[in-house]
Amino acid sequence: MNIRSILSGSFFLLAAATAVHADKYVRFNQVGYDPASAKRIVIIATEDCSGLPWSVKDASGSVVASGTIGKSLCGKGVYTAFPYNYEFHFDNVKNEGSYTVDIKSIAPFSINVKKDPFKSAIQSTLHWLRVTRSGSYDAIDHGVSHLGDTASKVMRRSCDTDTNCNKVWYVDTIHPKTLNVVGGWYDAGDYIKFTLTASFTAYMILRSYEAYPEIFEKHNSRTEYVDVLDEAKWGLDWLMKTMPDNDTNEFVIEVASEEDHNIGDRLPEYDTTIQGRYRPALSALSQPQMGLTAAALALGADVFGKLGKNDIAAKYKAKAELIYRRAISKDALKVPAYLDAETNPFYQDLKPEDDLELAATELYRVTGEKHYLDDARHFASIAKTCGNISWADMNQFAHLRLYEIDSSAVKAYVGEDISDYIEHSKQSGNIWSQPVDFDWACLYNMMNVASTSIMYEKETGNHRTHEMVQNIVDYLFGTNSWGESFVALKGVHSIEHPNSLIYRLQCDKFPEGAIAEGPSDIKSHTEEDAWFGFDPACEPTAPFNTGSGIFYDQVDDYVCMETCGYGVAEGLFLLTLMCKTESAK
Repeated sequence: MNIRSILSGSFFLLAAATAVHADKYVRFNQVGYDPASAKRIVIIATEDCSGLPWSVKDASGSVVASGTIGKSLCGKGVYTAFPYNYEFHFDNVKNEGSYTVDIKSIAPFSINVKKDPFKSAIQSTLHWLRVTRSGSYDAIDHGVSHLGDTASKVMRRSCDTDTNCNKVWYVDTIHPKTLNVVGGWYDAGDYIKFTLTASFTAYMILRSYEAYPEIFEKHNSRTEYVDVLDEAKWGLDWLMKTMPDNDTNEFVIEVASEEDHNIGDRLPEYDTTIQGRYRPALSALSQPQMGLTAAALALGADVFGKLGKNDIAAKYKAKAELIYRRAISKDALKVPAYLDAETNPFYQDLKPEDDLELAATELYRVTGEKHYLDDARHFASIAKTCGNISWADMNQFAHLRLYEIDSSAVKAYVGEDISDYIEHSKQSGNIWSQPVDFDWACLYNMMNVASTSIMYEKETGNHRTHEMVQNIVDYLFGTNSWGESFVALKGVHSIEHPNSLIYRLQCDKFPEGAIAEGPSDIKSHTEEDAWFGFDPACEPTAPFNTGSGIFYDQVDDYVCMETCGYGVAEGLFLLTLMCKTESAK
């Protein structure tokens, strides 16, 4: 048994509650339910459970809810590996406390009802983001690292034509430059820093604070700010370095390269190879990265300005306007830049309009200058709908932000995407209400669907997404085929083995706040599984995989278990919105 399982005193009880019989399994939100929220238990089984009595008992043993299991909702299929699948609700249980659920022929298990059930998980996500800090003496679970980024050599890309400018990056020996790009966050399980995902992360953190500032506290921050603002400022201050004030022809889209993957296992503070000490800064006037960076800095200017930090706000605002101005200038790149390594492209985002729409909207909000609003409307008309919602497809986030100012410009796009997600969540056999297909990192996409749905409800007053949102949040915390919380939390049956060098090399430390990329589609996983080095058939999650979606809590499985900082920030935003929504009930 892994040492992390031993560290959690309640692991055995929770494991028993989750997999109590070889033929019947219960799935529920292991973090807990808000008193006012919907409360659902799902049973997946190899035999018919119709008619089985169930009850919910309070601490005194009194029955507060009861019933019998109805008909199976669906059979084995895309979303479940079992032929019998059931659900029942106990929504009327509204008093806070720990309750025991009894289902005939299944061992009793406990569920919790409490106010702000996700508050501790919110703090855990901020804990993880601090772990991913680079160049910080305040990082958690590793020492100060990559201080050599204070003098990163600038690299540019070779271009064969206007449409082929991504393959080869080289150090400019004719006009050599170095830039100070120390700081920021490591992107994922490696030690590369990407401007696109860092700006997305900073933006999500700021939106979280903006949505519900009262929920945040000070635990790890050594500054005057609560943890969430301290983390946001850490990211914003790094983004300020992406374009030097005295050289607007440079914009850093990435620090380090694919060579990071060839150095071997090491903690970041021991990254002392040539590649680790002299990491390059890839520079290009690339619109997606510049647009999203300008958006984050503009929002930062607004947030810190409202806190009375006028000097800080003025700097963020000036840099946001500078970067945006260069992003829409004539000499900005026609083809967005990214690192196209030999095996795969890193964060390839070929559509800049969504990022520029968001930047223009945030700049309008902080400046009040109408030309920014005109730009936002223009870019929205090009971006339209997107399907997915991620660092690469910011359409829904951008549209909903513009919706606050001019709903007519984006109403049709927002409504169309929302309708598609609801329709998908109600597909036959979709017992978990997944709004999207299985794919690499589909869990992150699901969290974004939930967040934008909450914003949609707030802006329109239309609550048609409510059930889907609740089911997505429950899915995140254990109401899924595998019965695991995809957020690493102590005291619950959660993931334990994120694809992270920091925790691979320090197995005595618990990866608090990590959020797995979650289940994957078969095709994506199969294309990568030669690199994993484990036998899938021996994994405890294997029996719950379907012909469409699979999941393994394995440190080498970077498809399912890589934790990306932007995904953790997405989780932070969703949980903050949920707490805010539930506090209003």
